[in-house]
Amino acid sequence: MPRYKQMPLEPSQLMLYGQSVEDAVPKDCDVRGYRDVMECLDYSGLESKCSKLGCPPYPPEVMVKVLGYAYSKGIRSSRKIESHCNFDVRFIWLAGGLKPDHNTIARFRKQNWRELKDLFGQSARLCCEAGLVFLNVVSTDGSKIRAASSKKQMYKEDRLEREIAAVEKILQEAEEIDALEDEQDRGSTDDKLPEHLQDAKERKARLEQIAKQLASSDAKHVVGSEPESRVMQTTDGIRPAYNLQASVDAESQVIVAMDLTQAVNDYGQLPAMASEVERVTGMSADTMLADGGYVDEETLRWTEECKSDILMPVSQHWRESRRDDLFAILLRS
Repeated sequence: MPRYKQMPLEPSQLMLYGQSVEDAVPKDCDVRGYRDVMECLDYSGLESKCSKLGCPPYPPEVMVKVLGYAYSKGIRSSRKIESHCNFDVRFIWLAGGLKPDHNTIARFRKQNWRELKDLFGQSARLCCEAGLVFLNVVSTDGSKIRAASSKKQMYKEDRLEREIAAVEKILQEAEEIDALEDEQDRGSTDDKLPEHLQDAKERKARLEQIAKQLASSDAKHVVGSEPESRVMQTTDGIRPAYNLQASVDAESQVIVAMDLTQAVNDYGQLPAMASEVERVTGMSADTMLADGGYVDEETLRWTEECKSDILMPVSQHWRESRRDDLFAILLRS
């Protein structure tokens, strides 16, 4: 018979714990340093939005601390954050025992994203002033962030034509049925439009609106339920997504600039990210690193005027044969 380690106690065994949550959080736990940094930020912008009437809200500072610490651990779900506030001693200590539910957490994030973005800038400047970030080398790269909409919401011109035709057929059949019923029952006083006819008309109006969005844009696809997103190639295939640009201090791994874009690739994004680094931190990077996905003519021209040294690979280009092409000039030299 195999031998196993024996359980030291039964689940019903009584045990004595520390007298406070403070004792339960190790002295070297990263949440302590995180709280010290977060307490140096200015939350007046968030606090000014709180009403003095009605039920007292959760303190904005606590909500920001909980959100920031959760995100640093890769926890994105509001429901999971709620669970950690109930059972994880680090979150209980950080929130002072407050336990916001997932709706409160999601609503706070949605309603205060501008203030949260400002607090990010404050934290990046604080790291610079504290000597944690020197901007000797800043690396920039893009990452595709999937949108909330599913792949089923992606509409192309041929799909729109098929679905509009199908809806028009439904409407025509509904009108024919209604006309027949009117002949059979002229005395009816019910002047309401049939439910199936209402749905078809609403769907047609929605499809026509999507068709206008597609016609007014240069894209091949449009996302019906989230038109601000774009159809991009992601690790999960072609999906509605956004392109998140991030610049990171190479030595400390601190994010010093971020921007959420609709660009399907990284071409031309580096100048804007260099400006964002300078806006957030008040300093320009000594050297900026980027991969070949950022290389285009405008970016190469910009490197001549940029305050920072730019390091990025210049690969072969399909327009290399043009004599006035900056790519061709650089490659020949």
